[in-house]
Amino acid sequence: MVSSGSYSNLLDNFLCSFQAACGLQIRSLIDVTSEALVDMIIGKTPEEIHKMFNMKQDLTLEDVVEVFEMDDWCFE
Repeated sequence: MVSSGSYSNLLDNFLCSFQAACGLQIRSLIDVTSEALVDMIIGKTPEEIHKMFNMKQDLTLEDVVEVFEMDDWCFE
Protein backbone atom coordinates (compact mmCIF):
# COMPACT_ATOMS: atom_id res chain seq x y z
CA MET A 1 0.00 0.00 0.00
CA VAL A 2 1.22 3.49 -0.84
CA SER A 3 1.46 5.92 2.08
CA SER A 4 -0.13 9.35 1.70
CA GLY A 5 3.30 11.01 1.62
CA SER A 6 4.65 8.82 -1.15
CA TYR A 7 1.32 9.11 -3.02
CA SER A 8 1.75 12.88 -2.92
CA ASN A 9 5.30 12.51 -4.26
CA LEU A 10 4.05 10.19 -7.00
CA LEU A 11 1.38 12.71 -7.98
CA ASP A 12 3.96 15.52 -7.97
CA ASN A 13 6.21 13.44 -10.24
CA PHE A 14 3.36 12.79 -12.68
CA LEU A 15 2.45 16.48 -12.78
CA CYS A 16 6.08 17.49 -13.33
CA SER A 17 6.42 14.88 -16.08
CA PHE A 18 3.24 16.15 -17.72
CA GLN A 19 4.40 19.75 -17.59
CA ALA A 20 7.80 18.81 -19.03
CA ALA A 21 6.19 16.76 -21.79
CA CYS A 22 3.94 19.69 -22.71
CA GLY A 23 6.79 22.17 -22.66
CA LEU A 24 9.01 19.92 -24.77
CA GLN A 25 6.08 18.82 -26.95
CA ILE A 26 6.79 15.10 -26.46
CA ARG A 27 3.46 13.67 -27.61
CA SER A 28 4.01 10.10 -26.39
CA LEU A 29 4.93 11.30 -22.87
CA ILE A 30 1.91 13.64 -22.84
CA ASP A 31 -0.31 10.67 -23.72
CA VAL A 32 1.17 8.36 -21.07
CA THR A 33 1.10 10.91 -18.24
CA SER A 34 -2.39 12.09 -19.19
CA GLU A 35 -3.66 8.52 -19.09
CA ALA A 36 -2.00 7.92 -15.71
CA LEU A 37 -3.55 11.08 -14.26
CA VAL A 38 -6.98 10.13 -15.58
CA ASP A 39 -6.60 6.72 -13.95
CA MET A 40 -5.78 8.44 -10.65
CA ILE A 41 -8.91 10.62 -10.64
CA ILE A 42 -11.48 8.43 -12.35
CA GLY A 43 -14.31 7.50 -10.02
CA LYS A 44 -13.38 10.14 -7.44
CA THR A 45 -15.74 12.82 -6.20
CA PRO A 46 -14.92 16.49 -6.83
CA GLU A 47 -14.06 16.81 -3.14
CA GLU A 48 -11.58 13.92 -3.35
CA ILE A 49 -9.98 15.46 -6.44
CA HIS A 50 -9.71 18.84 -4.72
CA LYS A 51 -7.99 17.17 -1.77
CA MET A 52 -5.70 15.12 -4.04
CA PHE A 53 -4.48 18.20 -5.90
CA ASN A 54 -4.52 20.44 -2.82
CA MET A 55 -7.16 22.69 -4.37
CA LYS A 56 -9.55 25.05 -2.63
CA GLN A 57 -13.18 25.25 -3.68
CA ASP A 58 -13.40 29.02 -3.98
CA LEU A 59 -16.41 29.23 -6.29
CA THR A 60 -19.61 30.55 -4.85
CA LEU A 61 -22.92 28.83 -5.58
CA GLU A 62 -23.70 31.66 -7.99
CA ASP A 63 -20.42 31.01 -9.85
CA VAL A 64 -21.24 27.32 -10.22
CA VAL A 65 -24.76 28.08 -11.49
CA GLU A 66 -23.33 30.56 -13.99
CA VAL A 67 -20.92 27.96 -15.37
CA PHE A 68 -23.72 25.42 -15.74
CA GLU A 69 -25.91 27.98 -17.52
CA MET A 70 -23.15 29.16 -19.87
CA ASP A 71 -22.01 25.65 -20.78
CA ASP A 72 -25.20 23.66 -20.36
CA TRP A 73 -24.43 21.73 -23.55
CA CYS A 74 -21.53 20.05 -21.67
CA PHE A 75 -23.87 18.58 -19.09
CA GLU A 76 -26.47 17.03 -21.41
